[in-house]
Amino acid sequence: MKSRTKAIGYGIILLWMFGPLIPAIVAGVIAASFDCKLDEGNVHPCIVFGKDIGEILYTMGVMGLFAMGTFPTGILALIVFTVIVWLRKRAAGRNELQ
Repeated sequence: MKSRTKAIGYGIILLWMFGPLIPAIVAGVIAASFDCKLDEGNVHPCIVFGKDIGEILYTMGVMGLFAMGTFPTGILALIVFTVIVWLRKRAAGRNELQ
């Protein structure tokens, strides 16, 4: 397996794992920057440049909860992918000896 293929495989798995956290972190940074309240319980008003983006921030923040599903499955995928890479490398090494 080529190293570029491995890198793409690992990248996809890591994006799967951490993808839901990206909008949640962005929402937290925006809320903190504009001194807005952000939690998963309720939508709170957040006025940014004259527009209320509280509902958008809430949606982005709640997306972080998806990580409870994507993180464990991503760990499993990392283990399986690493074993497959290792087995293919080992098989390729044996083929070179013959």
